[in-house]
Amino acid sequence: MKTILITGSEGLCGESLYHYFKTKKYRVIGVDKKKLKNSRGIRFNLIKHLDAKKFPKKVDYIMHLAADIDQNDNYPLKTLRNNLLATFNTLWYANQVKAKC
Repeated sequence: MKTILITGSEGLCGESLYHYFKTKKYRVIGVDKKKLKNSRGIRFNLIKHLDAKKFPKKVDYIMHLAADIDQNDNYPLKTLRNNLLATFNTLWYANQVKAKC
């Protein structure tokens, strides 16, 4: 069984993809900084360096959908920094576990 890790799994697209891949018999692990529904994944803020103990060592695919959105756009550089850090950390993890993004 192939494993897919979906970042931003509590968002609109992430949640839809989570359920879609579950119906296709994939092992799906959601990652989000929000509280996860039904304990279906890992609660983690991706702007922090990924803790290898919390994340699986075997993942086949990663779908990176997490995004920090500042609704008021008061701090666009902070928002950009957070999104770049989250993407960098996700790519670092993908490289460590040899997952396809």
